[in-house]
Amino acid sequence: AIDHADPEVAGLVQVADARGVLSYLLNQKQFSTDPVLIAFKAEILALEQDTNSAVLFIQTVRQLWPAWVKMASLQADYQLQAGKTQEAAASYETVLKMNPKHKVAQINYGILNYRFFKRSDTAMNYLVGALTSKGRLLRQLEAKANFVLAQILTEQRQNAKAREYAQKAYLLNPGDNDYKDLLVRLGGST
Repeated sequence: AIDHADPEVAGLVQVADARGVLSYLLNQKQFSTDPVLIAFKAEILALEQDTNSAVLFIQTVRQLWPAWVKMASLQADYQLQAGKTQEAAASYETVLKMNPKHKVAQINYGILNYRFFKRSDTAMNYLVGALTSKGRLLRQLEAKANFVLAQILTEQRQNAKAREYAQKAYLLNPGDNDYKDLLVRLGGST
């Protein structure tokens, strides 16, 4: 028997229910081109690890509502998850043209530039810009940005400054062993 009290099972049941309702609504003529419903469908597909399909649905939303910044950002995120780095970079650039202060896009674009295109200077500009501008970030994303900056500065042999960023990354997410290892390697303490 299925234990519906189990939070994981309950979550899966809710996703399955939502998928069914969305499919029903999107098959109705009056809702078939509703960008919000199509966006929900994309997010469900992404939760189910079907990022290629999620990208296709987000592209449809972007055609229907080109000014929706969140969808442009999700498109870039899903493209990156699907391994489409060139397309993700172009999508992050689009987001940053729409909203130059979009901190999440700045960080993800900076990390993408460092990890996939080996453009350390570009990455540093975006990462530092995002971390020093006003506004809040999720702790994990802020930690990741600090960690990547520490990696870049380590490669540039600026160990004291790298240690500062590694310390920030570790304090924001002490459960990440990569952050801890880099901090210790740079002479910091946990």
